[in-house]
Amino acid sequence: MTGHLDDSALRDGDRAAMRSLGRVGVRLRGVLCTLARRGVAVRRDDPRRARQILDALAPWPFYKGGQFLFDLLEWEDFMIDGEPPPILSRAELGALLDLPVRWVDTAVTAVDHLPGPLRHIGANPQLRWLTATAQSTLRGVVRGLTEVLTPPPDAPAAGAATDDEALPPLEGGFYLYEDVVLGLFDLVVGRLPHSAEPEAETETEPEPEPEREADREPDPGLEPEAHPQSPSPSPEEPGQEHDAEGSAMTTSRQPAPTTSTPSTQVFPIEETFRATRVADLAHDWTLRGDATLTGDDGLQLTPAANDKAGTALLNTPFPSSAGVAIDFDFHCAGGDGDGFAVYLIDGAHDTDVGGYGGGLGYGPGPAGAGVSKGWVGLGFDRHGNFSTTWGGPTTDNVAKPNRIVLRGSGDRAAGFNFITGAPAPGGVTAVWADRAHVQVVIVNAVVTVRVTRGDTITTVFDGVDLKLAQGQAAMPETFKLGLSASTGAAISRHCVRNLVVALPAAMPLTVDGAAEAPAGSQVDFTVTVRNDGPNDVPDAVVTGTLDPALPDVGISVAQTGGGGAGTVPGSAGLGVFQQPLDLPVGSTATITLTGTVDREATGKVRCAATIESPTRGNTAPDKSDAHDTRLTEHILEDDLRVCQHAAVSVAPGAEGHVAFSVENPDGNPVDLASAELVFDAPTGFEWTGTITFTYYNAGGQSKGSGKAKLKPTLENGDTRLRLTGLQKLQATKGYVLTYALGIRAKADARPGRHTDGKVVLGDSRPLRLTATVQGAAQPQTFTNDDLALPVVQPALLEVKQGESGFMAVTVGFEKAAGQDLNSLDQVFRAPSGSRWNGFVSYSYYSGGQTTQGGHGDVKHQLTGNGAVLKITGMPALKVSKGLYLTYVLGLTADEDAATGPHDDGKAEIGDARPLALHTLVMDKTEPSRCNR
Repeated sequence: MTGHLDDSALRDGDRAAMRSLGRVGVRLRGVLCTLARRGVAVRRDDPRRARQILDALAPWPFYKGGQFLFDLLEWEDFMIDGEPPPILSRAELGALLDLPVRWVDTAVTAVDHLPGPLRHIGANPQLRWLTATAQSTLRGVVRGLTEVLTPPPDAPAAGAATDDEALPPLEGGFYLYEDVVLGLFDLVVGRLPHSAEPEAETETEPEPEPEREADREPDPGLEPEAHPQSPSPSPEEPGQEHDAEGSAMTTSRQPAPTTSTPSTQVFPIEETFRATRVADLAHDWTLRGDATLTGDDGLQLTPAANDKAGTALLNTPFPSSAGVAIDFDFHCAGGDGDGFAVYLIDGAHDTDVGGYGGGLGYGPGPAGAGVSKGWVGLGFDRHGNFSTTWGGPTTDNVAKPNRIVLRGSGDRAAGFNFITGAPAPGGVTAVWADRAHVQVVIVNAVVTVRVTRGDTITTVFDGVDLKLAQGQAAMPETFKLGLSASTGAAISRHCVRNLVVALPAAMPLTVDGAAEAPAGSQVDFTVTVRNDGPNDVPDAVVTGTLDPALPDVGISVAQTGGGGAGTVPGSAGLGVFQQPLDLPVGSTATITLTGTVDREATGKVRCAATIESPTRGNTAPDKSDAHDTRLTEHILEDDLRVCQHAAVSVAPGAEGHVAFSVENPDGNPVDLASAELVFDAPTGFEWTGTITFTYYNAGGQSKGSGKAKLKPTLENGDTRLRLTGLQKLQATKGYVLTYALGIRAKADARPGRHTDGKVVLGDSRPLRLTATVQGAAQPQTFTNDDLALPVVQPALLEVKQGESGFMAVTVGFEKAAGQDLNSLDQVFRAPSGSRWNGFVSYSYYSGGQTTQGGHGDVKHQLTGNGAVLKITGMPALKVSKGLYLTYVLGLTADEDAATGPHDDGKAEIGDARPLALHTLVMDKTEPSRCNR
């Protein structure tokens, strides 16, 4: 094809090699460009530091030689041409820094592991050394460069999010070699231990040669374990694995001893181990022996094979003075041997894997050598030999399977004394579905161990003081963490994942509440937490769940002993709650959750809670709790049913009415004269102070309110209306109280539907109040435009399919004409899709804020299956200007009524112009307009 090189003569192998070289080129370009962009960031953020670094490096031969090679290979053009490559992570670049160390390690360790074809030169030490060094170094270089330059199978795609995406782009006009050097130097500095003064060299005594297994007497009563098929690594051969020919190959670097004391800022250390390469782990780890990464199964310490031992060593030292909490999940299955261990060594040192078989990778085992500078080891012994002398010195040399054993300090062939042991809860065998979890807490050399299986937590060791253990070394300044496992004649697969190493803090939690409560009543739950130390917890979080029968819950918190209770507000809703806390050592916090149980609920309501911290390890065994409150039969209370039957829809600055019905379905007398009735207007609205009220019953007869008068109080800039003074609400079955309240849209109100109003009558549940500010294209008013006898529908009736609502219609004379309403025909024709249901009430008012109530009962007649309602008798309307009467008429929408506006209803009052009656039929799935 045009534009492509002719490759017709190439073989398939040639093409595959070309593709591999192309991938190497892409990877190399990504390494160089990422280092250069790091260098640009150094120059940008601290130009003075950047200049001093380059000035200091300039005399070095390596710097000058690198500059020559950079120009000779024309890497500057190689980096700039084409689209910028993806940024490589620190972990990927970290592998590059390991290469020189790996090459040296392989050269040093190769001498004693020559491959078969070269064994004939063993009589010549010099030639033997040079040959071995050349071969192993070449192998190390090839393997190392392959790891660095070959993209991993799970490498992020171009443009994938990384922590380094904020790096600046390469800048034209600068010499890229300097940027690469600055980026490499900055990366190296971040991985080296920092020490103010160089550490003086000290002479150390050579370690005693471990006793060979062949020279040891077998322990009586023990099940013999097979010797490994290949020799265990010796103290002089750390971190090796062997290829098919038996040649030693270093698989991980060995960090130099740490000379500075890290602060507690190193915590928390979190590692899921769900990776396949060490470079992809979140922290600096070395895997030795048979340990490997398996992806979803996490860190596999041994496969299910004979005579294996593996360890993972965290190369990050952490301080011992503040204590430590170590948590992880484990999997141990596929056989009955041998077990796994979690251990700590002196943080100033390094170690290889300990003994296989009964050593569990910590103690000596059959090979006679445990870890270096070990301080404490906790073994989960499936087979039982960690309790014998293969685990270290003991007075009871008997195998004890399925035990958890604590052994003390030791160094290779010496130490590792037995301290104590206990049965493993549920045994040591576990798969991931068992949710097997370990927590090890060490504070001031005192060890506490807890094991979780499913939802059951067992304290195995409760405060074992290592300071009292015979032969125990003093606690070092820093620790390094190791995880290990082993097999012998018996096998098992040992895996670990979800490791967290953190500062410990014991934060117990309890949940309390009433033993029982009536349905429909208020229920309080209290969640109490405290911090028993030894560390402050500034970021504790209490989370929990609440029963769905508690729909609306309030949350508050009080605290003693310092801290910032309530500094960050808590939240509760949708069945969950959360409360952040600042808990200094010795402080206590009490969280109160208050809600009203649904009246129809039965059984019980539950509150459950847990306390955790993202930076501390909660070492309390009771960090979670729950409480159940049993529900008894609902007690009738003054809980009224309140419904909104018309959602006012007016233009900005215009007035309308909102209609409500109030009933007492429990039949329990409610004295509204002693109760407050509070109405909060929706956003953009205010109350006018006009109010009418009356009673009606299901028989269709209105009942006058007598001489009762209401004078409302307006508050909060007229957005709140408060009522008192009404007589007892009729408790007789079927009676309903209706209100029609005057409301006004503010002149600057934003058009739209506003649903944040609220109505609370006495002790009843709140009702959400809805009103609409009309836009320019919507109708302004519903009126007959008759000055002699105005008839107005003050609010658009919104009614759901198959449900009932109330339509308000106001009638009033503007002139003293000497005419009574009882002499006029009054006929109301229902809009299509609806019918009158016989509920009729009325009330007089004269404007302003004073109602005159209803005087006498109104009578009516229904015809046409509810399509027509005719008033047949009522008290006379006083003939005085400004006196008005408001009807509240019950209307029911058909089950199959078409949704949307219906504007074809009609009110005909005497000779006045007819008034068109309007409804908006809403889908039956719309939320209810009632409070219960």
